[in-house]
Amino acid sequence: MSRTMATAPAHDRSALPPRRRSGTSWRWRIKTALVLLAAMLPLVLAGVWGAYARANAWKQWLGRLTGGPGTRQAAEGGLGCRAAGEPGIAYQGEGRVALGDFSVKMFNPVTHVTLRVDFQLEGLTSCDGQKAFEEFAAMYQRFVREQVMVSVRSSDLDDLTDPDLDLLKRSIVARVNLALGEPFLKSVDIRKFALFESIDRSSYVRFTPEDATDAPGP
Repeated sequence: MSRTMATAPAHDRSALPPRRRSGTSWRWRIKTALVLLAAMLPLVLAGVWGAYARANAWKQWLGRLTGGPGTRQAAEGGLGCRAAGEPGIAYQGEGRVALGDFSVKMFNPVTHVTLRVDFQLEGLTSCDGQKAFEEFAAMYQRFVREQVMVSVRSSDLDDLTDPDLDLLKRSIVARVNLALGEPFLKSVDIRKFALFESIDRSSYVRFTPEDATDAPGP
């Protein structure tokens, strides 16, 4: 009977399932973590780069408003650019403002003709003083420029060759006020207006009415 009691514990231990080795479990966890890290690394880098690009874009935008270093290089390309060396916006008194210089290009991919419209824009606004205009310009200067350039690109060739440019002026006032949601512009004056054309990337020459059939449409 005592012999039976001595062998019972050995029999019970053999019936238990084998234990997992802890080293194997930890290696599997580390491997899984490394795979997840490798998969997430491109997303993290993309997020960091996107944040840096947005911060850099904001710095350039603020530099254009304040006229800081590098303003000309940043403003010469892209929508809303102004001609190098030309005056920008300014308050002229009694609600009248200079809205800057514009050079707008329109390309016809079929005829390979590019039209370029150069002009200076002045306007009568709802601003009651220089401080009010400066506050407005700090927030909406670039936005207003974009709307003006969209108005030019949306104009027919007849509108651009009209001696008085009445339709273009009304279009600028209507589009800017509609985009802002308030009657900021009461009227505009277009000065030093010039229309040029370039064929197959040649030098720009003055546009003539005879070239209307080759010019880009709206």
